[in-house]
Amino acid sequence: MLDVAVVGGGPEGLFLARLLMLRGIARQVTVHERDAPDATFGFGVVFSDRTMSAFERADPVTHRRIAEAGVAWTDMELRHRGRALRYGGYGFTAVSRKTLLAVLQEQAADAGAELRFEERADALALIDGHDLVVAADGANSATRGALADRFGTRTTPGAGKYVWFGTRAPFEVVTFPFVQTAFGAFAAHAYPYGEGLHSFIVETDEATWRAAGLETSTERAAAPGVSDPYAQELMEQVFAEQLQGHPLLVNNSKWATFRHITNRAWSHRNLVLLGDAAHTAHFSVGSGTKMAMEDAIGLAAELAARGAGVGSEGVESALARYESRRRPETERTQRWALPSMRWWETFGSRMDRDADRFGFHFLTRTDAIGLAGLRRRHPERIAAAEEAYAHDAPRTETPAPGGHALGAPLHLGGVLLRNRLVTVAGDRAERQIRLCEGHSVAGSSLVLADWRRPVGAGECDAWRAALERVSLDGGVLGVVLRAFDTAAADRAEAVGFPFVEVVLDLIAHPSPAEAAEHALLERKFLGSLPAGSALIAGLHCPATGAYGAVEGDGGLVDGQVVGGGAQFGQERVHVRAVEGDVGGDAAHHSGVLFVMSLHFQQGLGYTAMAAGLAFLPLTLPTAFNPVYTGRLVAKKGPRIPSILGFSLMTVGALIQLAFVGGDGATHYALTAAGLLVFGFGVSFAIPSLVTTLVSSVPKGQAGIASGALNSARQTGAVVGVAVLGSVLHASPGDSGTKTALAVAAAALAAGALLAVGYIGRRTAQ
Repeated sequence: MLDVAVVGGGPEGLFLARLLMLRGIARQVTVHERDAPDATFGFGVVFSDRTMSAFERADPVTHRRIAEAGVAWTDMELRHRGRALRYGGYGFTAVSRKTLLAVLQEQAADAGAELRFEERADALALIDGHDLVVAADGANSATRGALADRFGTRTTPGAGKYVWFGTRAPFEVVTFPFVQTAFGAFAAHAYPYGEGLHSFIVETDEATWRAAGLETSTERAAAPGVSDPYAQELMEQVFAEQLQGHPLLVNNSKWATFRHITNRAWSHRNLVLLGDAAHTAHFSVGSGTKMAMEDAIGLAAELAARGAGVGSEGVESALARYESRRRPETERTQRWALPSMRWWETFGSRMDRDADRFGFHFLTRTDAIGLAGLRRRHPERIAAAEEAYAHDAPRTETPAPGGHALGAPLHLGGVLLRNRLVTVAGDRAERQIRLCEGHSVAGSSLVLADWRRPVGAGECDAWRAALERVSLDGGVLGVVLRAFDTAAADRAEAVGFPFVEVVLDLIAHPSPAEAAEHALLERKFLGSLPAGSALIAGLHCPATGAYGAVEGDGGLVDGQVVGGGAQFGQERVHVRAVEGDVGGDAAHHSGVLFVMSLHFQQGLGYTAMAAGLAFLPLTLPTAFNPVYTGRLVAKKGPRIPSILGFSLMTVGALIQLAFVGGDGATHYALTAAGLLVFGFGVSFAIPSLVTTLVSSVPKGQAGIASGALNSARQTGAVVGVAVLGSVLHASPGDSGTKTALAVAAAALAAGALLAVGYIGRRTAQ
């Protein structure tokens, strides 16, 4: 039998000590704990029904004591924008951390383990004197730190902030309230754990944390055991409705950043890491205590099965076998935990969504449960979310099959996707093209060729041909790039991908100089990407005005999940949309809208809402026609679509001019026809002009061209409104409206003539 030393008297160390003694694996187990028996931080600990079943199989007596001391529930509740949504079918048990430790201390001692409190121990110094040394010293493990190179430790800090409180406010089940404040968004995880007490964990993003002045109060409460009174008071105000007059309770309560920890190896000789010392997973998918106690069960079982008492080779063999069996389970949990953590770090960007879609995105932040499983568990909730997605989807000629949200189209930046299925295709370059085309034919609206691995990107001509074939199938072909892979970015630009995804590198603890260098490289790289493409960047992408934060619109999916969290949950998403028109187009496009808006409201007496609805015929073509325009540009070049677009806008303006002064339904029907023609003109002209501009600059200057294009658009819009507004001011009423529309039609006709001459010459060059 073994002589075992355990460094760390937390739940995993105590549970392992009991199991080793109970099963006769060890003749002696000594647990070294630096703190007193009743010294603990935190409030409640949560175990899933699956974990409780594992406890019961491993140790029925300890399982019974934990169950008796805890509180069980099967539902969870999400509170958002005045609604409370219940989701059933999730079995959990929570118990006071202090009670859990007391139970496990008694159980370990009853089994014969020796518990030494207020005693610091060096695990490395114990190796030679024991058959097995277990480092269960937590996420801040000194043992792991001393052998970080051997273990291959990697620590990735999160981007959000969290703080643990307790409260006596009543929460029947685990509850997630989301609250918008002047500082930003805050959210809580609240759940009962016994004796009328509840854990109350608050999360927010770093920008909100700083805006609320919490950075300073966190620094003041840095000492161990000290809580942050300002955070306590502020969170009581933020969650006043949820707390119902109850205060928040503190116990070393201060803001912290979660750290995602992995290790390439868990053992060295007869030393093994256990629990948070070996791995961490964000608490939104289960407690670290749960994983740690499951580690203890797995290690004890392997030591018993391998006959580990025979020599050091038996112990080391058992440790290797334990890791090989246990690692897949912990890595699966970590794979779920990372996107869940990213979701919680970025939930503030989704606070404007209605409760049904917000809740659906919450449920799909990991791929732990697929869409079919969610439908079985929550048929009414999922149906409501799908109905909301389908209702707001862009209208196209082909409706979603059966009204299914998964088949509904989606605007992502400037790209219109026919449905909400996305596939990432890896493999070698020659196979990758065939895979991409196959996924498109199979139904994915967005297929991303993965260029992050050093597999080569193939010939640009072959990719251009694939781009065209996928487009003809109604799909969109994009590419995924490694951060700062400028060679791949050059190839992507040469091919002309309409969609580029980039995951930016993470610097764990950058110095000021490293951060500055990183930012310069980042800007240079982003500026070299193809203009006119959508860009998804990683968690640490620059939140500049050139990018619109649109966390996947809750719509992109990998396989079967509609909400988008599974595919993009690990990233903060910023989309650089397809750029619009050039300055002249913007001037007269915006000017016509300005003139007709005044005509509807002042000339015809429409309300603001009615005037807005009157513009629907203009917007309809822009929902589907750019897809056809893209194919036309790919086949014929930008010249013909540009001429056609300006010509149609001219005709549309003239149709509206002809019927100014009329009244009634017939008058509006004719005006609507003019708006419809004008809308088709816009949908032909904009993509064509973007292509013209991008092709007119040297390779590598697409970013500059994009900035120039945006400036021209803004300037043109201002000039158009100013010029036509001056015409209306000089000649009010219908006559002024007709004059203004005539000026716009003339300018648009001039644009068509310029397209005939200029675009033809430029592309010929």
